[in-house]
Amino acid sequence: STWVPDIIRNYKVMAAENFPENPLKYLYPCTLKDNAFGKYYSRPKDSSEPMDVVAGGKGYIRTELISVSEVHPSRLPGPEALLPMSPEEFDQVVQEVTSAEIMMCT
Repeated sequence: STWVPDIIRNYKVMAAENFPENPLKYLYPCTLKDNAFGKYYSRPKDSSEPMDVVAGGKGYIRTELISVSEVHPSRLPGPEALLPMSPEEFDQVVQEVTSAEIMMCT
């Protein structure tokens, strides 16, 4: 379980600009959060936190889409191959399977 002081220490709200905002600074406006609640923390504060944007991070990492395999369009199956069976195959199955057997499968 998480202790309330640890929740307070790591508590941040993401503002509209995607920057973490600390609403607890208004609780004691002239006192830093760690000074006000630090004596209640269960473990020492880490040097950097994952959501700490001021710690010198460079922001988002540029991403690149990499294709893992390429298939020439002529090798792709046509739309008829996507159907489970052709109408002729379906008619043949219906002739061989009785309606009672069909009802058992549904």
